[in-house]
Amino acid sequence: MNRRQRKAEPEDNGQANGPWEKLTFPAGQGAQIVACIWANDVKRDDQSFVSYAVTVERRYNENGDWKSAKGFRPNDLLTAAHALQKAYDLILEERNR
Repeated sequence: MNRRQRKAEPEDNGQANGPWEKLTFPAGQGAQIVACIWANDVKRDDQSFVSYAVTVERRYNENGDWKSAKGFRPNDLLTAAHALQKAYDLILEERNR
C-alpha cells in the first residue's frame, strides 16, 4: 500500500492501531466534533487496496472528564457535516495520489 503515514497517534485504549487521521473542530459550549478516518489494508484475489471508514463523535467536558456522545445537538450538525466533508476530501485526495 502506498498511502501517507498516519497523522493521528494511537489512543491509549489498549488497541495497537489508532485512526489514520483525526480531525477535531470546536463546537458550542466547549465541546468538540471529532471525525476519525480509519484505513484498513485489504488483500483480495492477489490485489491490495486500502478501505476507509469514518467515525464521528461529539466530545464534551463534564466535571473535568472528557466524554463521548454519538448524538448531536442541532447546533452541532453543521460542524459535524463540515467534519465529514473534510474527511471525505482527505480520503479523495489520498485515493488520487
